[in-house]
Amino acid sequence: MDIHKPKPWHGVREFLKEYLIIVVGVLTALGAEAVVQAIDWQRRVADAERDLRGDLADDARIAFERMAQRECTLQQIEARQAALVKNRDEGAPVPTFPRFFFGVRILSYETWQNARALQLTGHIPTDRLRTYGRAFHIVENLHDEQTDVQAILPALNTMSVNGGQISATERDRLFLALQGMDYAARRMHGTSLRFLEAAKEVGVAVSAADKARILKSLSDPSMAGPCVKDPTPMIERDTRGADWFLNPRLGKQ
Repeated sequence: MDIHKPKPWHGVREFLKEYLIIVVGVLTALGAEAVVQAIDWQRRVADAERDLRGDLADDARIAFERMAQRECTLQQIEARQAALVKNRDEGAPVPTFPRFFFGVRILSYETWQNARALQLTGHIPTDRLRTYGRAFHIVENLHDEQTDVQAILPALNTMSVNGGQISATERDRLFLALQGMDYAARRMHGTSLRFLEAAKEVGVAVSAADKARILKSLSDPSMAGPCVKDPTPMIERDTRGADWFLNPRLGKQ
């Protein structure tokens, strides 16, 4: 078997030539690896952003649905409050009410959490990253506010089975639950509006077809009913910083 022994160097010039070949080879390999990694990160970030916008699109439809039910929620609260006032002031029996309609939806923000855990967000341009962060922060707020509503609903739904003459203690408990629902619902309406504004900044909006589908579904008597209203005019107005969500009667269509 032939063994090729390395040739001895003949002078500094030949040494530098061999050295340069090695350095250029290593740098070329490193550069190629960096290009491959950059392309891979670009692909991963593009996939992540597509998933992020997908989650925001789902959440935007939920926020639009919430705002479309705004008047329905107010009417349900006011009808129950009026019945309790009449019972307190006139001794009138409290009628039984249907269960309080407040559709609970699963909000999506796990993709954002996963992107942060995998350090994908570090490869998204700063301005775009900031808009994603703001939008998903509002989604998390919506999730917390919806949890508050879910905690109140069981107390209100006793009015679907417990009518007639009720005790002062029971009446006060129901008044308190209705006040809590009123506050929580107003917060959700305002947060929904702010979320739709934030989602729009990353190019996510509810399509006309989705709006029509949502409004038709909610308007069914088995759902919210005829109290449903298209919130698009309210959404399109620049209400950021306004206090309409603290006073649900402001901007009533």
